[in-house]
Amino acid sequence: MTASHALIYAGTELPPLYSALFERRQHIQDEIREIKAILFCLEKRSDFSPRWLSITQACKYAGMSGKTLMHYILNGDVYATKKGGKWIVDRESIDHFMLEDDMHVKVALAKARGML
Repeated sequence: MTASHALIYAGTELPPLYSALFERRQHIQDEIREIKAILFCLEKRSDFSPRWLSITQACKYAGMSGKTLMHYILNGDVYATKKGGKWIVDRESIDHFMLEDDMHVKVALAKARGML
């Protein structure tokens, strides 16, 4: 590592191994901050919605039609159960499904751009 690329911490140049570890630590801390922001948003959403939703509420919450939501429920992508002859949907499973789907989209875009 040249002097122009050396990592300086507390006024001291770090050896290459420590520099790599320090940079990795910074990257992990950035990822943790991003995860905390996502969790904060999810917790904020849960303050306004009960854990169990009717099909109508779940459709509005997820922003999809009843037919699409039932497709995901029957596929096992979103958890729901029948109580008293009516479907109730687990809001947290909708959140999990949406985040998982978002990750698939990001991976597909990265592959299309040649980044993976």
